[in-house]
Amino acid sequence: MFGASPGFPEVVMTYDEARESACIGCSCTACCTSLQLFKLRPADLADLDYLLYLLNFDHIELGLFPSGEWHVYYRVPCRFLEPDSRMCTIHNQPQQPQLCIHYSPYGCWYRRVMTEEVSSEYLRLDRPRAEVLMSQVSFDDHRRISSMPAWDRLVEAFRELPVPLPDWRPQTESADEATREWEAMLRDPRQAMQRQPASFSFADLADHCSSCTALCCTHLMFPYVTPRTRGQLDFVQFALGYPGMEVGISDEGWSLIVRTRCRHLDGNRCGVFGQPERPLRCHYMDASQCQVRVQFGQPRTAGFLRLRLQQFPLLAECFTFDEAGTVTSMADTEGIRAHVERHWRRAFA
Repeated sequence: MFGASPGFPEVVMTYDEARESACIGCSCTACCTSLQLFKLRPADLADLDYLLYLLNFDHIELGLFPSGEWHVYYRVPCRFLEPDSRMCTIHNQPQQPQLCIHYSPYGCWYRRVMTEEVSSEYLRLDRPRAEVLMSQVSFDDHRRISSMPAWDRLVEAFRELPVPLPDWRPQTESADEATREWEAMLRDPRQAMQRQPASFSFADLADHCSSCTALCCTHLMFPYVTPRTRGQLDFVQFALGYPGMEVGISDEGWSLIVRTRCRHLDGNRCGVFGQPERPLRCHYMDASQCQVRVQFGQPRTAGFLRLRLQQFPLLAECFTFDEAGTVTSMADTEGIRAHVERHWRRAFA
């Protein structure tokens, strides 16, 4: 009971020192450089192909738990993380998300597992590690997973495959063409009146990708709940603090959007088109049904809206809550769009 605990290093801090914030002196700041986007428990080949597909994109990292659950992370520094001191520049400010305010740094999970090359409770996966794992998976005739490699075996194998340090350089952001055109339409309504829908022949649409700017190769979308509590909306604010993040809003559901880039993209075309390493997800995608081109290539897509951190205060104004933080009312997609546009028109006047 008393004396040095077996398996632990000697005590190096007093009780009072240990009570000081564990954030002070933390050099990894993994909680401010790791945004969880999605969880998945793969059941078949399609699920595993999707996970490998995600690893083709910049700043995406996977994580695996012994339970078989996979997590998808966006590994970039929060825009409010000061690069030299590694401290939050909006700490104790009104714009700091409640999620951050109430996150206890004592026993921080991120600091414990994200700084270890190999952890017995969580394995980080980049492309080389994932390929080693995939080579040991078995499937039945229906392409359902029949066996996965033993956890201890993976831990040992990954010791020989260190994960490169994430790129902590500040990420630059710029408005995309569709957003710039949306703003221009509000500045000058005549542009909206002059914009005419394009017309194509049957032959023109034989290859839908030929005239596209590869929007499906520069954006990732992950489903998110339509907020029913203040906490769920607060997480959106937290997520938008990461450069390259947007929230997608529709009456059918919300999504978290990452503006990134596939490593195989060559200009606006796939550099591994027709090659064995091309993901099945891409190979069998029906471009004629592509919603990404509609959602990201048009300035004012009916029933769909994309917002960034700058518009979050306007988004929050579209919600009301009861005392417990449960949503009592929220505007629909077109109501949110109208609220944002009213604000922009006043700003442009």
